[in-house]
Amino acid sequence: MAQHPGDGHDRRDRQSVFVHLADLVDARDLADYENRALAWGRGVWQTWARHHELIRQAVTSCLR
Repeated sequence: MAQHPGDGHDRRDRQSVFVHLADLVDARDLADYENRALAWGRGVWQTWARHHELIRQAVTSCLR
């Protein structure tokens, strides 16, 4: 949700972004913040991993 928050006209769009980023707010220090941010990034990457080949194929076909 934080990557695609909508156009901002609907308050739920804005609220949802904050809810999805709230895990970082509770970080104890910079190291904890970095670990949480990296874990979030890995989670996003893993979620999209099953689509990587499809995305590569789509981009490749557009560049031909």
